[in-house]
Amino acid sequence: MSPTIHDGLLTIDTHIDIPWPADRVPGSPMQDPFLPSARQVEFHKMQAGGLRAGCFAAYVPQGPRTPEGFAQAQDRALAMLDVINGYGRTVDGITARVTSTADAVEAAARDGAIAVIPCVENGHSIGENLGLLARFQALGVRYMTLTHNGHNALADSSVPRKDLGDAPHLHGGLSALGREAVQEMNRLGLLIDVSHVSKQGVLQAAMLSRTPVIATHSCV
Repeated sequence: MSPTIHDGLLTIDTHIDIPWPADRVPGSPMQDPFLPSARQVEFHKMQAGGLRAGCFAAYVPQGPRTPEGFAQAQDRALAMLDVINGYGRTVDGITARVTSTADAVEAAARDGAIAVIPCVENGHSIGENLGLLARFQALGVRYMTLTHNGHNALADSSVPRKDLGDAPHLHGGLSALGREAVQEMNRLGLLIDVSHVSKQGVLQAAMLSRTPVIATHSCV
């Protein structure tokens, strides 16, 4: 087969959810991306399709904006990041590397390895503690999605959660804490993902951030 344009590209999926928690996934192979499964994305499929890099997400669903809710969200995000960081190994001839820089992603692609980039979906995972951003960064996280469905302490979501008591708007875009979070993410080198964020929040984040914001899985 002759080479195609795809063969010469460094292709990346900017948002891949992982099954969680493991004990609720039917059959343990579903949790291991090195094993063939019915998952839409696992390493055999990535290798076969020439998908060279993926951002694997520690997804935290929106919950109560309470100390207990914040603690549960933090614990889940950290546990998921531990699992994602454990993907960096070789199994049956497939090598995955956890990468934290563009150079490392490119090097993995040259070496025939799959680049794994940790990320966090939903700023609810930090609650009201901006210090967790540095901890995420140290665990290899390179972007955080500011919200999911439901308003959090950082910003309004594009999809308010009536079951959580959400009004159409909570902050009018970013909260004061959310503005601080954007600045801290800039300082740490974390990209700001505006998927799921309200229109006002997207515009405010784009104006405030010193680097371009991204929308990793919101379609065009």
